[in-house]
Amino acid sequence: PFQTESIPSTPGDFVLDSGCTHSMVAYRELLSDMQPCSVTVTFGNGNFVTSNERGTLRVVTLMLHGVLFVVGLQRNLLSETQLISCGASIHATSQGRQVFDSSGTLIITANNHT
Repeated sequence: PFQTESIPSTPGDFVLDSGCTHSMVAYRELLSDMQPCSVTVTFGNGNFVTSNERGTLRVVTLMLHGVLFVVGLQRNLLSETQLISCGASIHATSQGRQVFDSSGTLIITANNHT
C-alpha cells in the first residue's frame, strides 16, 4: 500500500489504499453529516468489523461521501476508487502516487511504504 508522509497516528494522517472499497477513519471528528449505517468491513487478513456510522470527509477540494467511521481502526484509509469516483485522478511516480482534483491541482502526495 501507499501511505502519506508517516505512519498514521493522528487524525490528519492517511494511507492511500488501492484495495479498499470505502474510505475509513478512526476519528469521528473528521466527518460531517453523520448518518447511521451497518456496514461490515472485511480486512485483507480476514478480520472484520461493523461500522455503525458514516459521513462526509473533506479532502482538500474534494468531498468524499459515505466515509465509514470504524472504532479501533489503526490507520485512516483513503480509497483510491472513491477518490476517482469524486473526479480525482491518480498518477504513479517512482516514489509513490500523486492525486489531482478535477481541475488538475495536486492535492495529495503519497510515498511508497516499505
